[in-house]
Amino acid sequence: MAVEFCPEMMACAVEGLEKDYKLQSMVKSPSDTGPCIMPPPFNSAELKDVLEKKDHVMKQVETWEESGSVGEETIANILKAQ
Repeated sequence: MAVEFCPEMMACAVEGLEKDYKLQSMVKSPSDTGPCIMPPPFNSAELKDVLEKKDHVMKQVETWEESGSVGEETIANILKAQ
């Protein structure tokens, strides 16, 4: 059996600030814009830097895995680089 459900029913079950929030944040009409209009987190140069750093770190981890251990000196160098 199907039951009709409307946004107001969600707000009726709560009291106080929670009810106010649910009523104020309720969608009252369709939007002309898509849900994601935030700017990208990086520009192209910043993204390139992040990807290069990630690639370097991945290669470093592979080197450690091949050698079988990470020494105290290596850990100290990592901490200095950050």
